[in-house]
Parts: sequence; C-alpha cells; structure tokens
Amino acid sequence: MNQDDIVLDDIPGMPSDEDLRSEISKTGSPRYWNPFGDAETNMTDLSSLAPEAAKRVMTARLAAGPGPHGNKYQWAVFERHRKAEELVREYERLDGGLNEVGGYDPGTGAEIPAIQSPERRRAMNLRMQEITGELARIKGEPGERKLEEALKEAIKARKVAYRRQYVQTEAKRRAAQSALDAEIDKAAEGYRSARGSQ
Repeated sequence: MNQDDIVLDDIPGMPSDEDLRSEISKTGSPRYWNPFGDAETNMTDLSSLAPEAAKRVMTARLAAGPGPHGNKYQWAVFERHRKAEELVREYERLDGGLNEVGGYDPGTGAEIPAIQSPERRRAMNLRMQEITGELARIKGEPGERKLEEALKEAIKARKVAYRRQYVQTEAKRRAAQSALDAEIDKAAEGYRSARGSQ
C-alpha cells in the first residue's frame, strides 16, 4: 500500500496533528538530538555539566546532526544551521581578506590592503552581498517555509509509524482472540457431541 493512500486518522488513540506538531517542534533543538544512535527523544539535561563541557556537547551535536533516528524536521533544522554557519564562515573569510593590511605606505604611513586588485575586491564584495541575501533567505520566510514542510513530513511519518504499530498490535490481539475462539468452538463441539451421545 502506497504511503499516500493510507488513512491516518482512523486509528484509536492517534495523536492529533497539533499534539505531534508541538512535540516534534520541540525536538528540533540539538538538546533532543541523539547523533550516536539512541532512539530516545528526551531532552538531554546538561545542567550537571560545567558550562564549557555543556558547550562542547552542544557543539559536537551541531557538528554531528540528529543521528540515525532524526526526523525530517530535525534534519531540516540541522541543514539550516549547517548552511548558515558555512555562509558566515565564508563571509568572515572574505571580510578578513578585504580588511587585511598588506603593508604601509612609506611616505604617508597609510595602510595598503593585502588585496589590491579592484576586480578581485569587487568580486569579494559582490559575494559578501550574495551571502547576506542567502542568509536572509535561510533565516527568513523561505527558510521558515522549508522548516514547516519538513515539520509536516515529520508529523506524517510519525502518524504512519503509529498506525503501523497499531496494526501490528491489533493483528496480534486478533490472532490471539481467533485462537481462543477456535479453542472455545472445539470445546463447545465436544460438549455438543457428548450431549448428542446421551
């Protein structure tokens, strides 16, 4: 059965979209990521760690990502953060290059930029403007739309998993009930046979 054809709201006890939205939105934070394979989604309590150790834990999580059990929303948050960090580093590198002093004018003492080519400086400034625009899109409405779409996908995936679990549990229950019914039918047939022979 195609995942798009599955009816998801026909399962008793299925969490509502709003409940799932609230739960999954909360897990976008790296404090909920388990990059080393644990499927548990509880927030990591870092309060017992020294501030520097807690910072290192969060830095490692931001570098590693949500891990194998991460949902679409967690991965979208990670990708957004990773891309923004990459752009910020590139911007800082370009800015540093434009502001780097290559020497001083012996007559005036004025700073001489390390990069003197007007074309290269113009290209670096243009790229910095592009990066500013990309960062605005990542953190602005286009980025939010992307996160919202990932959140919807994560909600649907959670509902599909819940449905799958319900079907398995119900199938086992019905199989046990069917076996019990067959045992009862066999016992009843024995009573009928015994009554018929009297």
